[in-house]
Amino acid sequence: MNSHPVTASLWWHDTVSDDVLAAFHDASADLYNAGPWHHVPDERCRLFASATNLGPRTDLVIVTGQDGAVPGLRLFADIPAHLMWLDRDGESAARVGALLPLHAALEFVPEARVSDDVRAAVNEKGWRNSGEKVWPIARMFLPDGTTDALHDGGLATIEAIVRALTVTLADPNPWQRAWRDGTEIEARVTITTSIEDKLDMEVTTRTPASMMMFEGSDEELLAAFEQLDWSGGLDGVDQDRLAELERTLIYRILTDAPALIPPRQHAGIGLMLDYCAGEFGIPITRLSATELEEIMFEIVPHVVAAQPTEAGLVLDTLGGTLRWLSDRRPFAHDDALFSLLNCADSEERLAELLANAELFSPHKRQFMAGLEAGFDMNTDEGHEAYMEQWRKDKIASWSAGDIGLSNQAHGIGPAKNLSPAQRKKRKSKRKLTRKARKKNR
Repeated sequence: MNSHPVTASLWWHDTVSDDVLAAFHDASADLYNAGPWHHVPDERCRLFASATNLGPRTDLVIVTGQDGAVPGLRLFADIPAHLMWLDRDGESAARVGALLPLHAALEFVPEARVSDDVRAAVNEKGWRNSGEKVWPIARMFLPDGTTDALHDGGLATIEAIVRALTVTLADPNPWQRAWRDGTEIEARVTITTSIEDKLDMEVTTRTPASMMMFEGSDEELLAAFEQLDWSGGLDGVDQDRLAELERTLIYRILTDAPALIPPRQHAGIGLMLDYCAGEFGIPITRLSATELEEIMFEIVPHVVAAQPTEAGLVLDTLGGTLRWLSDRRPFAHDDALFSLLNCADSEERLAELLANAELFSPHKRQFMAGLEAGFDMNTDEGHEAYMEQWRKDKIASWSAGDIGLSNQAHGIGPAKNLSPAQRKKRKSKRKLTRKARKKNR
């Protein structure tokens, strides 16, 4: 893993094939010659690219290089990530601890920033370059500002998007009009890539439903949660609409709560939303002390990969989220919620539960075991490396005759998917538990 902007070694992963690298260099040369940064007004102009015959994935793409910046492309998973990128040097960035959004980037960097071994490798293979003084580099940018290498799939995705944009932006005029007037335009092209002979690509300015953001005020946003049909729990809720409201809420809390959410501790917001909707069948605006207690002392120890020393951070994140919500739409029982959060022994109680490995879900046990073994479990590469080591250890244990315990008994390996009937039974059990706890208060 390299710190930006150092490129002291080969930027690609050692498992990337020569065919993919050669195709990436070829596609990048064509894009550089086309120079879309001369025609795309600024980094606010969004393009949405998808391979229509490979599934529902869509990348939000921006063109960089205007006003003297490093030319290239950046690929984001959603609009909040793009908004955080645009404000990376602004007030909201400072409020969230200068957290950069996870994203992939193609950069055309000056030769001075390219190491000798990169130049030697490219020249030895005879790969096409973008110019004598400019070299293409593709990397993943991580939230802490460091970078990581891409595997075959990631690099091939960038190659496909690069080829599609080179063709679709050849005539920039209709795209410039669309950005200027706020209208929609789309183009479909069929390209050949290193991994697909015929890949159907769509490029559009139209925001896909999977990335839509709610545009009303904070108060209207919270009211919209209530307006969904919760009469049958999550089953009757419009899932696309709920996802839109949730991604908007998370982004607004992250960028609008300077003193409420600890820096880099944003996963707890999604946790509360997930369990309110999925387990309790309610919008987060209806959260009561009963459900909050279950989140704090049952769900968090079960699924959150936090150390006992981080109990305070967990509670601060939950409390900050609830304060943001309460300031805009008070809960029915504000006092009970915050009394539970501010209880003197809550942090100590949670720390004890976080230290109890018997409470961990199989996925959490796997994650924590990887961390303890020194693997970076926050990256795909770290997780894969740990699983490879685990498989080797398991084979060794089998050779020694230890074949009586399953993966689940060890708490390692993927959790089994529950059937609808099992999920219903589990929810019924939870409801009975909550009812009993409430009766005994």
